[in-house]
Amino acid sequence: KLRALGESERYWRIQRLRRLWHGAYYDGRPSFWDASVPLRERAPCVQSMVCRTAGRRLTHLVFGDRAFPRLKVSSQAYGGALDEASQGAMTALVEEVTRTTHLRRVMRAILGEGLEVGTVCVLVELVEGALSLKLIPAEMCTPTFAANGRTRDGLVIERKLLHADGKLYIHRREISPPRDCVYAPVAAEKAAHEPIDWDKVPVIAEAPCAFVPAIWHRHNAEPIYGDTSIDGHALAEGLEDEIEAMDLALSQLHRNALYNGEPQMIRTGVDPIEDVGAVPQGRIARSDVNAFDRMFRSITKYAAGGGGGASVKSPQKVWNLPVGSDAKLLESSGAGATIIEGNVGQLRRVVLDAMSIVLADPEQLGTGERSARALSLMMAPMLAHADDLRVEYGSLLGTVLEMALRLVASTPGVVYLATLEAARGALAQVYRSLSPARRIELSWGEYFEPSWEEVQAAVTAAQTANGNRPIATLAESRALVAPLLNLSADTATLEAEEAGGLDAMARVIGGDGG
Repeated sequence: KLRALGESERYWRIQRLRRLWHGAYYDGRPSFWDASVPLRERAPCVQSMVCRTAGRRLTHLVFGDRAFPRLKVSSQAYGGALDEASQGAMTALVEEVTRTTHLRRVMRAILGEGLEVGTVCVLVELVEGALSLKLIPAEMCTPTFAANGRTRDGLVIERKLLHADGKLYIHRREISPPRDCVYAPVAAEKAAHEPIDWDKVPVIAEAPCAFVPAIWHRHNAEPIYGDTSIDGHALAEGLEDEIEAMDLALSQLHRNALYNGEPQMIRTGVDPIEDVGAVPQGRIARSDVNAFDRMFRSITKYAAGGGGGASVKSPQKVWNLPVGSDAKLLESSGAGATIIEGNVGQLRRVVLDAMSIVLADPEQLGTGERSARALSLMMAPMLAHADDLRVEYGSLLGTVLEMALRLVASTPGVVYLATLEAARGALAQVYRSLSPARRIELSWGEYFEPSWEEVQAAVTAAQTANGNRPIATLAESRALVAPLLNLSADTATLEAEEAGGLDAMARVIGGDGG
């Protein structure tokens, strides 16, 4: 039955990582408030979501709009050199592909997928003439590798979908050059009894393909023997127990706040049996009491009707107490909450240190401007992790672009790219074979922009060391402040204005004689 529904161990392992990432890891467990089940077996009512939070911080640190690398087409690479015109045409085409495919957002999704489950499968396609980049769930894919462990010989995609008749069907697509085939759906129940011979299943769609337009990436694969496994390693892999312990501790802290945050009213000098009607009674517990009611039954067992009510506390309710009796609020010291808070802090530190993540508290950072140097030192472990991701996924970014360009170059039909015609000659020269040309160069910037105090201090120090002489040209100075002041980096107009002002001053000082 499991085989019919989904279902290899690899499938369920990846699904567990997805559930941990999206907060569904504890689905199917008893409620946290179910006292009939031991505490450790219940589902936490509060989840830290530390995996997704840490993954998003890393993703935006590497591929955020400000951090996204600048792309450049190299003139010199394997496969011959490009002249200036061809290089410009290729650069314009790369910029258009980046814009039309929303590559920045796609790369954030790709990195997030690698951090989430450890494996990324990107399918590059032309859908009715439009270039498309699709992320295919790795648990639905089975790649076939060549002897070198890297070149993809084929890719099988199997999805199980529920049809209108209420039955589960297997949809299979097989990309194996020279064919790209889509098979007719097959009932999943049939696969439970006997293996499916797909050679006997009708093909409902077929297209020629010279290569597999898919990229299979193992996240954080070991550099030694890293190609022996199909999948990589997720960000939270191996930390499931620690994250579960932290979620349970957070849930206990929440329960402690519920119990101690609302003080308990007690009465002294009152017979609980004879004077039960001295104060107004609240809601009577139902006959089908739940776990939360059972926890307080021992306290409220003397309420009216014996069902477990509670006294109503309200300014409109008058309590009639016998002479000599008293009513007060009973509050706890909160020592248990302090212990739990320390436990949560230690578990959070263990998990984040294992992930090489720094989640800085805004209150600790303060409201003032922080220098780039201070932020770099504070987040050094996370920046070291981001450096590795820049190398790993920067190479993947170049591979995605080159795969898209290779697909465009090998497609004789219509492709909706305005800059394609001007770059067809360069594309034919670069991608005349299936071997990657590696012409896409990436230029990464700094993680943090320097503050104005740092810029001023650096300029002052440089001028002092240079005898207070200018250290930059007008163009270099304007380029420095252009991003901060939203100015154009073009200095031609400014230089013309300065030249006109100097000519006017010369005429005034020199008179008609010059």
